[in-house]
Amino acid sequence: MLLKDFIGFLRKPRDLVDRGRFKEIDLWLFIKVAFICFIVVALANIPKTVLQSFEWYSPPRGSNLFVSDITVYDKVIYLVMGIICIPFIEEYTYRLFLSSYKKSFFIVSIALILGTLITWLLMYKNVIIPLFVLPFHLNSIWVIVITQFSKVLIAFSFWCLLRRVKLNQIEGVFRRKFGIFIYLSASIFALMHSWGLGLQWDNMLTTIVILMPLFILGLFLTYVRIRLGFLYGVLLHSLFNVLPFFQSVMSI
Repeated sequence: MLLKDFIGFLRKPRDLVDRGRFKEIDLWLFIKVAFICFIVVALANIPKTVLQSFEWYSPPRGSNLFVSDITVYDKVIYLVMGIICIPFIEEYTYRLFLSSYKKSFFIVSIALILGTLITWLLMYKNVIIPLFVLPFHLNSIWVIVITQFSKVLIAFSFWCLLRRVKLNQIEGVFRRKFGIFIYLSASIFALMHSWGLGLQWDNMLTTIVILMPLFILGLFLTYVRIRLGFLYGVLLHSLFNVLPFFQSVMSI
């Protein structure tokens, strides 16, 4: 039933928004949705595993991202950022506005998406690390803290500008083209997580295979945001972050 409901959401996402949340939402319902999500994302990761087994794709080792002098305090900060702070920030960014139209939600998400894009470009151009990390002799765990702070700070600047702009035409477009917003949000979510995956953009087939699980996860998180509520989406996002962030900490 839940899987059928999710497939219906993929076909006609606007209909699901009109129906709203499930009438009875509890922890057991969330567990069932999370289980289905983990299974589907795991299946979507199979092609990626095949590529790795044939050495057609080799992800960079996480340990290479870290330097010496990592303290227990740094590890705690890293886990708190990865399991609590980042899921909140990213759910506000990619999925807060994906419900019944509210101008305030729309502006917050658009501002955060712009902040994320600019921060991503600054990282790509190698601006943030020489400017904020190296001069203060910070280890690279703090890169996560600095990038998230930069994202929010830039987003706040955009929010101050956008809140003064009249968006009279946006609501109609948002309602008519809601499905486009859903899939565009999931696509941006996947692309923004491509940082550090070592993708070769000249090989689009490999890139699509690697990013597909993230794209599917983005769709599931949107489904949970609409059918269960925003905080349940944050919780599911946190669960997905637990394993990779603990693995990174253990590899230090």
